[in-house]
Amino acid sequence: MQINNLSSERQLTMLTIRWLGQVAECVSFLVEETSDIKISNPLKIIERCSDRIEHIAQYDLDGLAESTRLEYMANDVEWLSNIVEKNEAVLSTGQLNYPSATELRELLITLRERQPRR
Repeated sequence: MQINNLSSERQLTMLTIRWLGQVAECVSFLVEETSDIKISNPLKIIERCSDRIEHIAQYDLDGLAESTRLEYMANDVEWLSNIVEKNEAVLSTGQLNYPSATELRELLITLRERQPRR
């Protein structure tokens, strides 16, 4: 996916939500299917992904300023990038799609670039 081709904040928001959901789904699948999962605190990762998705939706519903939403999403993507990078070998054993650390870093750069300069 060409992240820099995403033209709107809405598209970046949907991609962030999608990737948080994919990681939660992938970790959940591994918890269910693997007796000895090699991910530290998998339930915490699932809970945090779900929480971040809920917050992103709430920011939009509340009409939070775009710059604030972009900043919060960048923080979420940075956290998710670290999780994926640390656990990519384990995540790749599952059958589900998830974003690569490279894709997440690209999204993070795009989100940071779209934020107004202070």
